[in-house]
Amino acid sequence: MRKGEKKMPEMVMVNQDASPGNLDLESVNLKLESCSPQEIIRWGFETFGAKMAMMSSMQKTASVLTHMLFTEGLQEVEIIFIDTGYHFPETLRLRDQMIEIYGVNIITYYPEKTPQAQRREYGRELYQKDDDYQLCCRLRKEEPYLRAARPFQAILSGLMRSEGGARKNIGVVSEDPRIGGYKIHPLANWDRERVEDYLKKNRVLYNPLHDQGYPSIGCAPCTTPVQIGEDERAGRWRHIREANPDKETKLYCGINFSDQELEKKKKA
Repeated sequence: MRKGEKKMPEMVMVNQDASPGNLDLESVNLKLESCSPQEIIRWGFETFGAKMAMMSSMQKTASVLTHMLFTEGLQEVEIIFIDTGYHFPETLRLRDQMIEIYGVNIITYYPEKTPQAQRREYGRELYQKDDDYQLCCRLRKEEPYLRAARPFQAILSGLMRSEGGARKNIGVVSEDPRIGGYKIHPLANWDRERVEDYLKKNRVLYNPLHDQGYPSIGCAPCTTPVQIGEDERAGRWRHIREANPDKETKLYCGINFSDQELEKKKKA
């Protein structure tokens, strides 16, 4: 190996009709567990090629992965961004800056209905009430994401085990039966400190709302700043929890399969 050359993990190739069950996940995860995020990303691209995409919520972990695609020369990899129609202006501005500065291939997908059309159909804003906001997340996040993801065999995601909950058990590679393919988590072994360190050392673009008390950023009507001592996701759907203080409410939108499975287990 030449000086400076990066060692690639042993390839585990799949065919063009890959589906859950085709990969020996135990073997793949064993080989990738000790690899760097960049090595995992390159493994994904060498294995799936143009059938690998990335999902981005424009939060810090997504900024890290986007920058890694840029530095690895993989700007052609499609980055799926769902514009719910309720995003903060800062989130949309970051998307545009990443396209301009990093030259990455961010493709914006939309729900079937505009916010105005959805309001007319249901006669109310769905995000305002319990038993409505879950439907809003499904219509405006999960369904457009699944439509965008299903043509691909693997999707890069910024989930980390250190986030806890169902995420503490994610593999570097796991199945997502909703898309008939795989999720790849290059940052599975990272934590917030390593994310912050990467952002600072590489001067990576990130959402300025993170510096204004928003450790977790979703749609504007459903996200508030977090106070000192609160959980980092305390600002998500705060209005729902305050209106239903005696009821356990979700902290995730369900766009990630692992989070969705955790919600199902809680209800069982």
